[in-house]
Amino acid sequence: MHHGDVCASDVAARGLTTVDLADDFAPYVFSEDPSLGEAGVQPYRAIFVALADERFDALPAHVEPERYLELFGIFPTFRVLLARLSEDARHTCHASIDDSALAALTGTIRPFARDIARGTAQVTLVRQLRARLERGLRQRGVQRFEQLADDSRYGSVYERWARDRVPVEAVEAVQAHLRCDGWLEGRVTDGVFGRRSALALAEFQRRHMVVGPAHLDAQTRTALRVDSREADFRSLLRALRERVVDAAALLEDGSAQHAPGLVLGRELDPAQMHEDAGQPALANGAPDLVSRATEAAARALGLTTPDEARRALTAMRQAHVTHVALRLPPPPRYYSAHMELRAEIDRGDVWYDYPYTSSGRPRRHPIARQPVLTLYARDGDHEVALVRWPTTIGGWKPERTGAGATVLTYKGSPVGPRVWRDLVASPAWLPPPSTPADDLVTRTSHGYVPNYALFGPGYRSAYGLAMLMHHRVIPATEEGAEPTYSDQGVRTHGSVSYRSIAEGTSHGCHRLYNHLAVRLTSFLLRHRHHVRDGSLTVRYSRVVGAGGLSIRFELQSRGYRFELTPPVPVDVLEGTIHGATQEPPTGSRPLRDTLLRRRMEEEAGLED
Repeated sequence: MHHGDVCASDVAARGLTTVDLADDFAPYVFSEDPSLGEAGVQPYRAIFVALADERFDALPAHVEPERYLELFGIFPTFRVLLARLSEDARHTCHASIDDSALAALTGTIRPFARDIARGTAQVTLVRQLRARLERGLRQRGVQRFEQLADDSRYGSVYERWARDRVPVEAVEAVQAHLRCDGWLEGRVTDGVFGRRSALALAEFQRRHMVVGPAHLDAQTRTALRVDSREADFRSLLRALRERVVDAAALLEDGSAQHAPGLVLGRELDPAQMHEDAGQPALANGAPDLVSRATEAAARALGLTTPDEARRALTAMRQAHVTHVALRLPPPPRYYSAHMELRAEIDRGDVWYDYPYTSSGRPRRHPIARQPVLTLYARDGDHEVALVRWPTTIGGWKPERTGAGATVLTYKGSPVGPRVWRDLVASPAWLPPPSTPADDLVTRTSHGYVPNYALFGPGYRSAYGLAMLMHHRVIPATEEGAEPTYSDQGVRTHGSVSYRSIAEGTSHGCHRLYNHLAVRLTSFLLRHRHHVRDGSLTVRYSRVVGAGGLSIRFELQSRGYRFELTPPVPVDVLEGTIHGATQEPPTGSRPLRDTLLRRRMEEEAGLED
C-alpha cells in the first residue's frame, strides 16, 4: 500500500528497509563488484536470474530450461507469480474436481512401475462393481449406492466397491489436477498411477515445495487438496520471504527453539524442513524473526489474500515499482556490521560399523539424533542461538576404483575446531583425474553432453549454490608469523539432495537446503568483515569418450570467493559413537553384485 515516496538516502534514517521486488533480483551472496573487472562478475548470477524469471531464451545452451525450482533454492519472480495467480482457466479447472476420494484415502500409493497390469485390473474391477451397483439401483428403485449396503444380493458388492474405489478415484482426482496444470500428456489410463502420472506428480511436488518421492503420500494428498489460488499465494509468500530476508539481513527462523512461525496464518515450508532432528530445543534460541518480518512486508504491500495479492501486484507492475521502503520489525540489539559469531556442528549418533553383514543383509544402525548445525551470536555477556538446522555427516559410500571395480569406503567428517574463512558463491567442482567418464557426461535428446549440472556452477552441482570451506588452523611456528590454513576437503554447502539431509549421509560434507545455504552465506557477508576476491579463474579442460564420441568440457571459474576477516570459528563435535567400531574406518571393502545393487538403489533414493 503506497504511503508516499522516500529518497534512498533517507530510508535507514526513517527506520525503513528497502526490499527489492525487481525481476532481476538475486540474493546478496550473488552480488557483483564492477571495480574488480572481469573477476567481479558472478559466474552464475545471470543464470539464476533467468531461471527465476523463466526467461529461458536467456540461458546458455548447456542449461536446461526448468521451472519450479523453489525446492532447490531458486524462487520465482513476482512477474511469474502474478501470471500464475491470473490463470483463471487453470484455477477453475482445479476447483471443479471432486477431492473426496483424496480426503478418504489412507496409506501411500506408489507408482505401478513394474506391474501396470495390476493397476489396470484394479480399475477394471472397480468399474465392473459400479456397473453392478447401478443395475441394483434400477432393480431396487433406490437412488444411492449406500441404500444397497444391507441388500441380500448387492450388499457384498457394495462393500467391496466402497473399499476398492477409494484408491482408484483418488488417482483419478490426482490425474485430473495434473491435467489442469498441463503436466499429464500422452496416453494414460485413468485411475492407474503409472510412470507418466508419477513424473507429472513430481512436477506438482516441486512447484508446491513438497519434499519426497513421487508417491501419493499424506503430505502430497494434502497439498493437492489446497485451492490452487491459495497454493500459488503460498509460493508468493515464500518468494517474498527470501526478498525480505535478504533486504533485512535476517537469519533467525525459530529453528533453534523448535518454534517456526506462521505467515498470515500459513505454514509455508514442508514439515521435513522443520524437523527437530532428535535434538532438544535451545533455551537461548532466537524467536522466528523471519516470519514476523515477512508478514509485516506482506501486510504493508497488500499481499494478504490471493485476490488482494493479484490486485496489488498488478498495480505495482503497472506503476513500474521495483523497490519499496517498508517498516519492518526492528532488528535485534546484537546486530551489527561485524557480529561475534561461531558455529557448532553436532554429529549426533554416529556409526562406523560396516553397514552390511557377510550375507549382504543391511545392519540396523538406528539414529535417534541427526546431525545439526547451530550458529551462535554474542549478545553482551551471553550467546543467542540464531538457527539450528539439520545437516549431514559422512558415511559409507560406493566409489569406483581406477580398475573399474566398485567398493564401499567410509567418508568421514573430521571432528575438532575448524574455521569458515573462504565463502564461495556459485562454487564449481573440478573432477579429479580418477573420476570415471560415465560420471562426466549425461545423455540428452541431443546425445551425450558434458554433465555441467554436476560440475557447476548451479543449484544441482556438487556444492549447491553457496559453500563455506572448513579449514584447520595450523599455528605459526615463528613469532610474528601468520598461521596457515589446511583444507581437508570438507565444506558446509547447499544441496539438492534434500532427502539425504533429513535421513542420509554425505561424502563428508555438511549439507544444507540450498535456500538456507544462500541465507547463511548472505547473512555472514552482511554481518562480518570480509574481503571480496571475486571469481576464481581456472583453466580446466578434459576430453572424455562416450557413445563413440570425444566430448570436451571446460570450466573457467571455481566460484566467486569472499574471505571472512577474521574467519568464523566452527567446532565439529564428535557426537555419540555407537557400535563395535569406535574409530573412522580406513581402506575400502569390496562389493558383490547383489550388495552393490541394493546399496546403489538406496543411494539413488536419497540423492534426489
